[in-house]
Amino acid sequence: MLKNKIPPVLVVALYLAVMFGLTTGFPQLRFQLSYHIPLASLLLIIALLIITMAVLAFRKAQTTVDPTQPENASKLVCGGIFSVTRNPMYLGMALLLIAAGIYWQHIAALFLALSFPLYLTCFQILPEEQAMAKLFPAQWPDYKKRVRRWI
Repeated sequence: MLKNKIPPVLVVALYLAVMFGLTTGFPQLRFQLSYHIPLASLLLIIALLIITMAVLAFRKAQTTVDPTQPENASKLVCGGIFSVTRNPMYLGMALLLIAAGIYWQHIAALFLALSFPLYLTCFQILPEEQAMAKLFPAQWPDYKKRVRRWI
């Protein structure tokens, strides 16, 4: 029912809202990390770079960036950042959420961020992979074998 229905950017926003709610609602679950700001900043920069590289690769290939309609993909993008991970935008989003959990220094928020890849794999990635297998039957099996889903 949820497969490819909720745009991942909205899922990230919902995760951030719940994570923030946890940090304010359960302050006793905070932890102290003296270097949390530099670490969170570094992860955020890496996340934004990965996402930007992925979007630019999609634009260069002139194919859709809309994850809610993977059947509209006109090309299977395999180069650049997509030669390292099949889901760089989602990897970037996961890193962004982990950065937020570290920044807020909250164990429940951090664990929630770590659940994001599980949610996304079930409700976004697996349906996308099914669509890619149908759209690109000659290319998909080799690409799937060569490049890992996450990292």
